[in-house]
Amino acid sequence: MFRVGAAPVRQEGKWGFIKKDGTKLTHFIYEEGEYFINGVARVKQNGKWGSITWNKRS
Repeated sequence: MFRVGAAPVRQEGKWGFIKKDGTKLTHFIYEEGEYFINGVARVKQNGKWGSITWNKRS
């Protein structure tokens, strides 16, 4: 399911993000990934939570 034009996707056990057109937005490097809300998505990497940002225009 896509929200704001992007979605978290799991590939080979890691999470990354793709745009609605199927273009890869990030590498698949995250242990967990959540949907973007107001341009920010929570991600887990190396056991720690952080966030990434995305501007829909890019």
